[in-house]
Amino acid sequence: MLVSEIKGLFRAYCDEPDETFLSDANVQSYLKQGYAEFRRKVTALDPYTYAIEVDFAVTGDRYDLADATNPVTILGASVPGTQRRMVDLVNIRTKTTESSFQGFQYKGAAGLKSLPNTYQTYTLMGTILAFSENIDTTITLTYVPEQDTDWAAGTFIDDMAQFHDMIALYAFMQYQIRDMSVNKPLMMQLAKREQELAGYIVDRNVDASHYIQRTMDSYEDF
Repeated sequence: MLVSEIKGLFRAYCDEPDETFLSDANVQSYLKQGYAEFRRKVTALDPYTYAIEVDFAVTGDRYDLADATNPVTILGASVPGTQRRMVDLVNIRTKTTESSFQGFQYKGAAGLKSLPNTYQTYTLMGTILAFSENIDTTITLTYVPEQDTDWAAGTFIDDMAQFHDMIALYAFMQYQIRDMSVNKPLMMQLAKREQELAGYIVDRNVDASHYIQRTMDSYEDF
C-alpha cells in the first residue's frame, strides 16, 4: 500500500474524511507512530526485515556511536544525513576475505560487569559500544534504523505491503486516546492481523518454521 492509501484507510477508521476535526498534520503524526509500532512488531519477529549494515574500524575496547568526530555516528544529537539513527542493534561481526558473512560474531553481554569474564563480547552502554578486550579491526554492525517514510508526501513505505493496514490500525490506537473511546471490532481485527503477521514471518523463509529461536519479545518472559 502507498502512503495515500494508508491515510485514506486511517481516516475511514476514524470516520473523519476531511480536516474539519482531524488535520493532515494530525494524520501524519498518528501514522508515523503507528508505523513505528508496526516496525517494532515486525522486528521482534524477525530483526533482519528492516536491518541495514555499516562498517567501521575499532581500535581499543570502545567506540562512541554518538561522537561526531567518528566516521560512523548513528546515535546522539548529530546523526549525519548520510547515516540513519539506530533503533535496535541486531549483531556485530567481522568479515573474511572469502565472504561478508563468514567472520566470527561478537556475543552480546548483559552489561559491563559481564565483559571482564567473557571473550569476544560487547555491550551497549548508552552510546558507547564496549568490547571485552582491545581490538584492532573493521567490524560490521547490523542494526534496525529509525523509519524515514515521508508521511506528508511520500508514496512507498516498505515491502510488507500485505500488512500495511496494521499501520492504520496501530495509528487508530493512538487516536483512541484523543477520542477517549475503544473500538472493540478494530481491536479484534488488529489481534487477528498480528497473528497472521507472525505466521507470515515464520513461513516467509522456507526453513524458518522448522526451527524455534528466541526473538526480542522472548526476553519479556524472563
